[in-house]
Amino acid sequence: MGALDRSAVRVWGERIAVLVAGGASLATPQARWYLNADGPSGAVRTGAVVTVEASVVPTVRILSAPTPRALLAEYGLLSGPWTGRGEFFVPPGSQFEGASLRGNCTSSGPCSGACDPPAGTFVRVLRIDPVESWAISGQSGAVTLPVARATVEASGPPDVEVIPSTPSAPSVLMSRVGGTAYAFEVRWDVAPETVSLPFQWTFRATVRGYCRTAPCIPPAEARAAVRVER
Repeated sequence: MGALDRSAVRVWGERIAVLVAGGASLATPQARWYLNADGPSGAVRTGAVVTVEASVVPTVRILSAPTPRALLAEYGLLSGPWTGRGEFFVPPGSQFEGASLRGNCTSSGPCSGACDPPAGTFVRVLRIDPVESWAISGQSGAVTLPVARATVEASGPPDVEVIPSTPSAPSVLMSRVGGTAYAFEVRWDVAPETVSLPFQWTFRATVRGYCRTAPCIPPAEARAAVRVER
């Protein structure tokens, strides 16, 4: 993520995935294959569960303003190993973009372009079912540090926000910290010409879930606690 604008910054915690090609020389990129299964257009107003079938664990894409979210099933969305079919929760107001598979070609050279997926590889969207949703949040106290680490103890992948106390707050860069399930580095661009110091901000984490029937309330084990430190 680069520097974002001055409104509240939202990231889908554990589920944000930055896909970086590695292990190949820039001079000899390896050809890759792709399979995509698109979803229907339009936002989900109340929440939904998308059922996806795939030969291997897929990447599921969900878009929620103002930050695109890339969901990886490996990152906490599944309760066990991939069995060929999975259910993915789409929070209210979000849009399901589709599911995809990709991989490196094994029988073509780097200059031969795209290749066909291996035999038996598939991904498809079976259905999208509307559901009731719940949410539980935790929030830090006021923070004045321009650089800090936010740790979230949560029952599931959290949706996190950095909320400035003033509309004139400087831009913020937030990135997930490796090695800890839900830890983030928050780094404000605190320049004298952009804002009068000191300024304050808070860090909020929200865990969401769904119910098949109403009323829908958070389960007893749902939690989201935030700790911010230097």
